[in-house]
Amino acid sequence: MRWCQYISLYLLSFWTFPPLAAQELDPNKYKQWSNIDTLQWSDFQLSVFDHHIKYGLKAKAKTSLVYFYRPAIWHQDSCMNVLTAVFRKASYTRDTTDINLLLHEKLHFDIAELCARKLRKALLHLKESQANSLENYLALRDSIFTVSNEYHDLYDQETLYGLNLVRQSSWKSYIKLELNRYKDYTFKEMMNCNSSACSKQHKPY
Repeated sequence: MRWCQYISLYLLSFWTFPPLAAQELDPNKYKQWSNIDTLQWSDFQLSVFDHHIKYGLKAKAKTSLVYFYRPAIWHQDSCMNVLTAVFRKASYTRDTTDINLLLHEKLHFDIAELCARKLRKALLHLKESQANSLENYLALRDSIFTVSNEYHDLYDQETLYGLNLVRQSSWKSYIKLELNRYKDYTFKEMMNCNSSACSKQHKPY
């Protein structure tokens, strides 16, 4: 029986929002979410001989929601954004020929991006409702983190870790619709909204 570990979400510490030209993370270490440049087995760069890898797991991708905020000292007008990325050096696979497993991992990455979009929308709502405190941001982050873990668990349970191809297809269609539903809350769109007066009203997710 094939086993795989679902994508793990790790919340990094806050980073100062870098200049626009320096937005991207180091591509040698991180794979940013993209609907064009999707996750490939070549992004799983941790050696399977690493002593930390547990036997029985066929593939594992570590995904992080990376937080940025500006300025460096928090105040009421601060802006926050979140980026979805895979740690290449902490992700591995034992089988680069299993296409269905790769598709299963790709959808985990999409689910992580969907949760990030919901979080970005909620962050904008906090800002507009004048509840823009660091404490509120952290509470919101934790609540999304909990929901995200439940989402990934349900996905694995219903698809039997990608073995149930019918349920896998259903989840793929659903996540595609949800990503389109939250298309206004990509990392780039959030940047635009944070850098200018945004006329939209953003309700909680």
